[in-house]
Amino acid sequence: MNYLNIDDENVIIQTSCFKSKNGTDEYHLMIKPKKSGSVEEHLSQVLVGYKKCLDQLKINIDTAMFQRYFTSDLINQADYIKSIIDTKKCAVSIIEQPPMPDKKLVFWAYHIVDENKTLNKSNGVADLVLERNGYKHFWNTNIESEDCDSFKQTDDIFVSYNDVLENNQLKMKNNVIRTWIYVRNVDNNYNGVVVARRELFEKYGLNKDSHFIASTGIEGRSTKPETLVSMDAYAIEGIKEEQVKFLQALDNLNPTHEYGVTFERGTSVEYGDRNHIFISGTASIDNKGEVVHPGDIQNQTIRTIENIEALLEDAKATLDDVSKFIVYIRDTADYNFVENYMNQNFNQTPYVIVLAPVCRPGWLIEIECIAVTENHNIDYNNF
Repeated sequence: MNYLNIDDENVIIQTSCFKSKNGTDEYHLMIKPKKSGSVEEHLSQVLVGYKKCLDQLKINIDTAMFQRYFTSDLINQADYIKSIIDTKKCAVSIIEQPPMPDKKLVFWAYHIVDENKTLNKSNGVADLVLERNGYKHFWNTNIESEDCDSFKQTDDIFVSYNDVLENNQLKMKNNVIRTWIYVRNVDNNYNGVVVARRELFEKYGLNKDSHFIASTGIEGRSTKPETLVSMDAYAIEGIKEEQVKFLQALDNLNPTHEYGVTFERGTSVEYGDRNHIFISGTASIDNKGEVVHPGDIQNQTIRTIENIEALLEDAKATLDDVSKFIVYIRDTADYNFVENYMNQNFNQTPYVIVLAPVCRPGWLIEIECIAVTENHNIDYNNF
C-alpha cells in the first residue's frame, strides 16, 4: 500500500493507494479539519482540501465511487450539508458519529482510477452501480425504515434491501459482501437488530452452517429522530462462490453465532489481480467470546489490533496492506490515548476516530478496516 499525507493549513489529508499493474488503482482519502469551527467552516475546508487532494493526485472527481460524512449533530446539519454536496456522482453516506475530538464533520472517499477508462457508473437500482470486467458493484446507502421499534425497522430495512437485490437477480446469501448497521441508542436497541437479522438471515439461507455477512453494528444516528436503525450495504454481481473467503482467526476469536449474533469477522474477495479484504467491526474479545481487559482502554486497543492482524493473516495480508481504519470509541476521555496510539502506529494510514458506543457495553473501542493485496489468478476476471 502506498500512503501520502498532503499538507494543508486547515485540514489533515491522508491518502492510501493500491497501485495495480493493469492500470486500475484504488484510493482511499480521509480529510479531517485541524481546528474547531462551525459546520459551514468545516465543510468548506473539507471540500477545498478534497479538491486539492484530487488535483495533487491527478484524480478526476468522476472516479469517486463512495463517500461518507461522519457528522457531530446530523439533525441540525443535514439540510446544510445536503444543500452543498453533490450526491449524484457517487454513493454518499451521511451518519451522525461525532468525529473526535471536536470536529463537526470528517470525510472519507473511495476512488477507482482506471487508465484504460473502462469504468461504467450508473444510478437507479442503487446509489451507485459500477460495471466492469464481468462484475457489477452495488453501493446502497442510508437505507431506513419508519416502523416503530428497532426489531421492526431492521426487518423492514433488510426486506426492502432484499427486494432491491432480487429485482436485480441477486441474493443476500450469494452477493452481499459488507453491511454497516447504525443503531440509535445502541445499548437499548441493538438486541432488536440482532433478533431481526438472525431470523431474516435464516430465511435467506444465512446461518452458522453456511455463512453470514461482514458487518459493523454500531451507534449511529440518521436525520430523523424516529429512525432507530439505518444501513449501508455493498454487493457484487458476477462473483463466484469460490472467490469469497470468510475469515475466522479462531486462535484469537470465536464464531459470532456462539454468542447469538450473525455476522462474519471478515470477508476476502479474490479477483484475478487483487484481493479485497473487509474486516468487520472488531473489539477486544477472546476465542471464548469474552471481553478482554475490561475497563482498560490501552490494552483493549492493543488486543483489538492483534485480533485484526490475525484476521488479516487468515487472508494472507498484514497491517501494511490496510487502506483505511475507522475507530469507534465509547468514552471521549479515551480519545487522547487512542489518537496517540493510532498516530504512533499508523500515522500514514487514513483513519478517523469517532464517538460511537459499541454493541456490548464492556467494549471501549471497536475498529474496522479495508485492506487490498496483489493477486495473480487467471481463473478469475480482474477487478
